[in-house]
Amino acid sequence: MNMDVALEGLVWKQALEHFGTAELCALLLQADDRYQQLRTGHHDIFRVMPVEVFGAEVLALIESLPQLYQISLLKQFLMMPGAQRQALFNAMLQSLPLDDLSEPLRELRLSQDLGL
Repeated sequence: MNMDVALEGLVWKQALEHFGTAELCALLLQADDRYQQLRTGHHDIFRVMPVEVFGAEVLALIESLPQLYQISLLKQFLMMPGAQRQALFNAMLQSLPLDDLSEPLRELRLSQDLGL
């Protein structure tokens, strides 16, 4: 799936607001654990995203999690493997209450739930 970076940034922000730092960290580490267990030996393509989409609080959270060692925070860009990015995004999207999601995010979640 080719994710819209703006929607991805929105999910990160909403998840941080909804869960708080400690609970979101636990959710992300659990999702990353599943990703690490399921990933195959092939190399993943790194995705580069502008940092302004995520906001300072999300970037601070990411920096505070050295366990997510494959994520690189550069001056203006955030880089992470595409499959890891997808795994973390899916975990946050599926964990947020449906009522808290904007219409585009609800549609995305529904398509994921239906396997589309």
